Formats: sequence, structure tokens, C-alpha cells
Amino acid sequence: MSTNSLSVIFFGTPTLASYILSLLLHNKNFDVKGLITQQDKAAGRGNKLKPPPTKVLASEFGIPIFQPHKLKAELPSLLASLDTLGPIDFAVIVAYGQILPKELLSLPRFGCINVHASLLPRWRGAAPIQRAIMAGDSETGVSIMQMTEGLDCGPVYASETIAIAEQDNFQTLHDRIAEVGGRLIIQSLPAIAEGKLHSTPQTSEGVTYASKLLKEEEVINWNRDASEIRNLIRALCPAPGAYTLLNGRRLKILKAELLYVDSPENVNKAGTVVFFDKNALHISCGHGILSVLEVQPEGKRPMSVKDFISGASLHIGQIFGK
Repeated sequence: MSTNSLSVIFFGTPTLASYILSLLLHNKNFDVKGLITQQDKAAGRGNKLKPPPTKVLASEFGIPIFQPHKLKAELPSLLASLDTLGPIDFAVIVAYGQILPKELLSLPRFGCINVHASLLPRWRGAAPIQRAIMAGDSETGVSIMQMTEGLDCGPVYASETIAIAEQDNFQTLHDRIAEVGGRLIIQSLPAIAEGKLHSTPQTSEGVTYASKLLKEEEVINWNRDASEIRNLIRALCPAPGAYTLLNGRRLKILKAELLYVDSPENVNKAGTVVFFDKNALHISCGHGILSVLEVQPEGKRPMSVKDFISGASLHIGQIFGK
């Protein structure tokens, strides 16, 4: 490790954080001293404990890993452990999942720098990528910000706009945000340390909050506009997936297109199968008709509607959501 490298502790949990952590680990300008991440969680059919993606990566590099359940309650022991790592220049935070107390915010020499997946002050909070898609936004971005005690309200060092394409879903937008966020943080940290990059306070106008996704939001309400339902499907694809019920069983809808924005006359109630062909299943909504293209039946793999129809008993007039 270079004697001029910047020492970093990393706070992060999901794949987005793992991607950026990997960039830091492979860059000689940074010395990653430790990882603070969320605890392993039960997942899959066997309900076996699964480590966060960042933990898997850090383990490969032999980096000290800390997984406090409640950060504030376990703060004294964590601070004692971090003290053994030596002087810290930066803490980098990427979708960690817990609020950092002031004792941690003041620990690094140059402070705690957050890679946030939106153009602040729009979409402060836990789910900025999903909320941007659900709202039908045409653009989002990445913000490199100084963390303060408030929720994503600190001054911003750098930002970059990212267009949201009509065909984007969570995964495709997530991947572009990861690339941009990784590049920005690699560029920003040395510039901050050298005093060449200065932060700008966030404006008080245009503040919105990206609240954590709730389980009930995964359920498709066919009374909503077709465009809103499509945005929900895009925002939750590939996981956890927006779903409806068909004959009492869950059916995730992974891809859909708008057939009509406004409903034609004499269309049946919302959630009704209007017609279907070999490539699409057309369902009436509160306003408009949605063409479903890809689904995942409960307990099965994702599949095209063509494959689904060939093995399902469907008829025109059938109602989804029951």
C-alpha cells in the first residue's frame, strides 16, 4: 500500500456498496482499514443466514469486519475496535442502512462522505432508485455529500445526472448509478483531502423523501393508472418484484408495456384480462390497459408470457388480484 494512500473505513451493505468498495480496494490511492455492515440475514427456502455482499468481498481481502445490530447501542465497543485501526482519513458510506451517530461522524480526519443514489435534495432516504422510477422521473443521478446528523441533508461535493430510460428497471438503473458513483467517489476523495474540492449546501427547494419500501407496496392495485402500475413493476424488478394474485397464488410481473394510456370504452373492471396473444397478456387498469410480457409464477423461474400462457388456464374476462 502506498505511503501516500488515504485511509478509509467503509460503511455499506448491498450490491451497490459492494461495487464501490471493490473499486476502493483495487485502487492503490486508498487503504481500506475496515468494513461496517449490517448483520447476516436469513434468505432462501432453507432460511439460511446470508452475508451482505460487502462482507463477502471484505472477507476475500482479509479486512476487519464489524456488524453491529444496533449501531448506537454498540457504539462504545465499535469505537474501541476502530481505534485499533489507526488514523482514519475518510469514512465512505454507501447504502449502509443505519443512521451514523455524531461520534462516528467526527471520527475521520476529513469526515464521512456519502455516495447517495439521487440528485439531492430530491429523494433523500432509503430507497432513492425505486422511488425515482415509481414517480416516473425522467432523470436521477448521484450525489457525493458530507454526512451530517440530518437525513441526507449535508452539503454536496459533486453530482452527476443520469437519464432514466423508458425501458429502465431497478437493476439497469442501479448498475449505471453504481458506475457513476464509483467514478465520482474515486475522483472526489483525493480532491477533498487536498482542499481542491469544496461542498455546496443543499437548497431547501425540491426536497422529497424516498421512504423505505413496504411489503404492501409490492401488491399491484389494478385500479391505478396503467402507467403507474408499469412504473411500480419497473421499480421492483427483479427483486422483490411487484405481484398480483391469480387463482389465489402469487404471480410476479417483471416486465410490462402500455397498450393504452386511456381505457377504451366498454372495458371491464380493473384487473380483467381483456385479451391475450402468444406474446402478451393485456389487462385493464383504472385508466389504460397494460400488456404483460414477463412473469414469475409462485415457486417457479421467471418466464415469458408465451411460456406462461402455454401452461396456464387463462380466459378472457378472468380477473387478476384474486
